[in-house]
Amino acid sequence: MRAIHRALPLLAVALLSVAAPGAETLRFQPPVGYSQDFEVEVSGAAVARGDYIQFHGNMAMNQTVQGESTDLAQPIPIEVTILDGEIYYNDKMKPPRYIGDPLAPERTPLGQITSVSEQLDDDDETGIDVTAAVLYASSLLVFPERETRPGATWDGSHDAFDPYGDYVPVTAENRFADMLELGDETLIQVDSEGRFPYHTEIDERTLQGTLQYYLEMTLDRATGTLRDAKLKLYGELSTSGPIGMRISIQVRELNVHIKQTEARILDPEAPSDSSE
Repeated sequence: MRAIHRALPLLAVALLSVAAPGAETLRFQPPVGYSQDFEVEVSGAAVARGDYIQFHGNMAMNQTVQGESTDLAQPIPIEVTILDGEIYYNDKMKPPRYIGDPLAPERTPLGQITSVSEQLDDDDETGIDVTAAVLYASSLLVFPERETRPGATWDGSHDAFDPYGDYVPVTAENRFADMLELGDETLIQVDSEGRFPYHTEIDERTLQGTLQYYLEMTLDRATGTLRDAKLKLYGELSTSGPIGMRISIQVRELNVHIKQTEARILDPEAPSDSSE
């Protein structure tokens, strides 16, 4: 009987290992010329210098891959262009900044953005830049170097791209949430939850603090490209110094939803026109 009791756990482990999904290598590896159009929705609320601000709006965005790489340390050049949109701060409409001005970030096969062609500016009125928040949504998640499988988690802490020309240390836990078979396409769902230090400029003064986030992403398994992402940011920023000189921004909630509307392969030799 001892032998039987000793063997049962080993048999159970063997059965579980056979039934478990296979290991997956998650990588950002789209072909050259892979062009995606996205619809972006933003909403949220904040208190800036004592004023309550609600904001909501939408924008259209294109991302086109300009190169390729299989080396984990070698970044892939991308072109990102805000095509159109409108953002409402309370009742005041302001178009997204940088419309029609292509930005050129570089992203490694692990998904980490390592550089961007143009340093973004802060919003002088609110200290909240929606365009920067959209770019943050695509820079907070990095893939593990080793194989993983649905249900597994990994430490996602890394130095993330900062749209203002710097890098910030992100403390995060990532999870391979699920894998979906949809006809001839396989999608993977990954989550990331964490926090990072953040600073902005308002009234020529620097506000600093910590923002927390929760990110859900649906990606194409074959290319690692984005199909859908939902990001929630919240936290508080403030200046130091005498109480009378104190400035603060409380980001109660900033939501970004990015959804692919179209994808195609462009001829890399042809002139680029991301508006078509």
